[in-house]
Amino acid sequence: MEIETIIKNLPKSKSPGQDGLTSVFYQTFKEDLIPIYLKLLQKIEEKAFYEANITLIPKLDKDNTKKKENYRAISLMSTDAKILNKILVDKIQQHIKRIIHHDQVGFIPKVQGWFSIRKSINVIHHVNKLKIKII
Repeated sequence: MEIETIIKNLPKSKSPGQDGLTSVFYQTFKEDLIPIYLKLLQKIEEKAFYEANITLIPKLDKDNTKKKENYRAISLMSTDAKILNKILVDKIQQHIKRIIHHDQVGFIPKVQGWFSIRKSINVIHHVNKLKIKII
């Protein structure tokens, strides 16, 4: 079910990796691919699996292609690696939510530092409202 959900939610506008298979391919043939894909993931060696092609793309607003700052690098990973990565990240996130305090904001996806600042301002406001002296 995890693999099916991840395949369903893959963005359709992303470039394929070295294998040339797009997310649309996976979404179209997911019923046939999921059992094969599950076996693949169970047997795969991580070392070769996470290889990526790094390509330089010229920036659109730059005419001079002789300067390195006029390019941006992108890495193209295979869709297989993207799906496995998503599965692993989802599993890790489930555990992180149980062991990290809800006030922690560093390195937690979808949580921003200003949440803590807002909480601090609320505490200061509450303390001032109650006129509690803090040493």
